[in-house]
Amino acid sequence: MLPGAKSQPAEDVLCISWNKQVQHILASAFTQRCVVWDLRKNEPIIKLSDGSSRIRWKALAWHPDVATQLCLASEEDQTPVIQLWDLRFATSPLKTLEGHKRGVLSVAWCGQDPDLLVSCGKENRILVWNPNSNAPVTTGYFHHTLQVFN
Repeated sequence: MLPGAKSQPAEDVLCISWNKQVQHILASAFTQRCVVWDLRKNEPIIKLSDGSSRIRWKALAWHPDVATQLCLASEEDQTPVIQLWDLRFATSPLKTLEGHKRGVLSVAWCGQDPDLLVSCGKENRILVWNPNSNAPVTTGYFHHTLQVFN
């Protein structure tokens, strides 16, 4: 982004992800908000925030088939949640998934099956979710860094 009136104040970007359906849309997660950018217009198009000062975003992932949906994960041990958002209804998350005992470090959507979402947390657990339900489908423990569904 070019400097100027539309630029954002200096803040650490914790993660970024390209939209899976629209090549010029990029999401960036900051501590307490997510900004979705339109790189053709060179400006932010929407800012997501749940209004809670307890949630600190650590990871994000776009839905593999629905261009307006993404999930954000909190690294805070007090609020280890994954929130599913739809940009068309950006005032609050569509759903909040809870199952980790400590902060969430990473999330990934399965590119072949959009009903599978995986997350890993600080407690060394991997949870596999069906985002249409509120409970994990399965869980497992890990001892090394994993890259899943990529």
